[in-house]
Amino acid sequence: MSHINFISSKRRTVRTFLEASIEAEDLRDILETALKAPTSRNRRATHFVVIEDKERLDRLSRCKPSGADPIRAGSLAIAVCADTTRAARPYIDCAIAASYIQLAVTDLDLGSCWVHVHDSMGAEEVVRAELGLPPTSAVLCIIAIGLPKDEDLDPRKEDIEWERVFIETFEDRNTVSTNE
Repeated sequence: MSHINFISSKRRTVRTFLEASIEAEDLRDILETALKAPTSRNRRATHFVVIEDKERLDRLSRCKPSGADPIRAGSLAIAVCADTTRAARPYIDCAIAASYIQLAVTDLDLGSCWVHVHDSMGAEEVVRAELGLPPTSAVLCIIAIGLPKDEDLDPRKEDIEWERVFIETFEDRNTVSTNE
């Protein structure tokens, strides 16, 4: 099993965290990974806002009616943004970077939760205002990050659904052989 396959198998959404700070070196590693994420036409228009202030995290956790509580629970959060004046596909670029962030977090034995902001009943505008972002900043999501509580450490049990993979065409329903 490749390392990326192992990490992707280990990754899961964590909504509850222990009270613990994230090491500066770990945060730097996470951000460096995000900055290396590919972008459309290599425009590199993504940018990231790291939030550690508990009061600000609490305010951001109320950016939408439900689903944002993990922001307040984490040790820190990263808003994943892109400059719409430079990005060919800002939200796609952000999604790729956010995925890289979550894999980097998992590799460091930390937990994360993607809190979707874009298209969430005005949440993007609330986040933009709270973080002092210009109107040209697209905000896809906020990734809450922290040390998972013990109950969140159970490995994910799931079967790989090979029937969702097709060879050559979808219509022929030729599925991939797993060689198992």
